Amino acid sequence: MLLGGGLVLALVSVVWQLAKGQGWEPASLQLDRILNVDEDLSVLNWLSASTFLLAAVAACAVTIGPEVSRLRWLAAAAVLAFISLDEAAGVHDPITFNAETRLRAGGFGAVAVVLLAALAAAPVALFVAQLAPSVRWRVAGALGLVVVAAVGIDAPCADLVNDPAARLEGGYVAKATLEEVLELGAAVLVLDGMLLAALKR
Repeated sequence: MLLGGGLVLALVSVVWQLAKGQGWEPASLQLDRILNVDEDLSVLNWLSASTFLLAAVAACAVTIGPEVSRLRWLAAAAVLAFISLDEAAGVHDPITFNAETRLRAGGFGAVAVVLLAALAAAPVALFVAQLAPSVRWRVAGALGLVVVAAVGIDAPCADLVNDPAARLEGGYVAKATLEEVLELGAAVLVLDGMLLAALKR
């Protein structure tokens, strides 16, 4: 249901942005911002952020059960809450820009970025590996969708974000829409996994 609603919002956004690219001017700037999936304040972004936040609440619910590692589930809840905040406010943008700048420059800065990414990925991989199989594949699938959205789709077109004309071209509209749909798909998968883990506690 959440994913279906997101797909409808994505379709509306595509038609809206392509119409703007043909010279149509929307009467309401606010409506334009909430329907454009490439905006942090869009309805689709809000839906993804809310879904990640619900997943964080579900992860907290797991800690109520007996014989669970409360610390790692609380850490998972904190990470999901941060992702929710990031979806709503785009707090990762300066971090991503800095990391990409260092990677392009090469040298010690690039090595440091790779090492930090590996250090961050290690506990996540360990957490996922310790999940029940039915929960594990959902969380792993969500992580895969996030990586594809961030690295495979967003990063190659990052330089176009500040070009208003480019953001109305068909290729960019398709890229932005696919990225947001994948992120919503990841949110739905991880929410499903956390709810399943909570029910099995």
